Amino acid sequence: MLEHDALVEALEIQQRSRRLLRWIEAALDQRQLKFEEIHDEMSEQDAAAGWLAYNHRFLPEECRPAAATGPALQRFANFLASYLEVSYDLVESPMWEEREREGCACRCSVCFYLWQAPHLQPKRLNAVDAHRADLLLADHVAGLAEELGRPLDRPALLQLLTDPALAGDAALVTYGAELLRRCDGLPSGPETLALWRRFAWTPAGAPLRGFELRAEAILAAQQRLVTALAARPSPG
Repeated sequence: MLEHDALVEALEIQQRSRRLLRWIEAALDQRQLKFEEIHDEMSEQDAAAGWLAYNHRFLPEECRPAAATGPALQRFANFLASYLEVSYDLVESPMWEEREREGCACRCSVCFYLWQAPHLQPKRLNAVDAHRADLLLADHVAGLAEELGRPLDRPALLQLLTDPALAGDAALVTYGAELLRRCDGLPSGPETLALWRRFAWTPAGAPLRGFELRAEAILAAQQRLVTALAARPSPG
């Protein structure tokens, strides 16, 4: 079961990461950031942590981890590394040659994404990503049912997931669970972005203006799922 305080922390990290990427676009032009540190032999999460620690004092308070060291930095870095790869595609640009000329020798994917922040494009999703999102939903809802002592066979699970009244709730709760996993440094993929777009984008395929996900919305969705599962007959 998802808990309020953990969700609040994870959503704050998500929002700060999004603000950070927007701020970096302008900061690159003003040469406010440093890319000299080498992360080539590090994991993506540790590379992000190294970059954040190195640049912490240059970052606006609303765009950076709460601390320049320790668990707060690492959890932010874990999500940032995932956010860059899951949500964006790199586009070829002259900024790579500029990066080389200015002596930034680090070739890690995190530095490459951040250096090219103005040229990142929202990731294009395909049918495979949508299918994997469906599998993620099924796994999470099945796990929730098991936790409540109301295990679902496949027909019952499909019936619940295709219920229009609960499909959005399942996407919200599953996304919340994945958000916590990403802050813990566990792997994720474009299927997580596919879940996000099921409740944060319009049916026409555009981001909802002013949308901001809150812990209360995820927990309310979880409670509706719990109520629906509890109303099902006991197994056996």
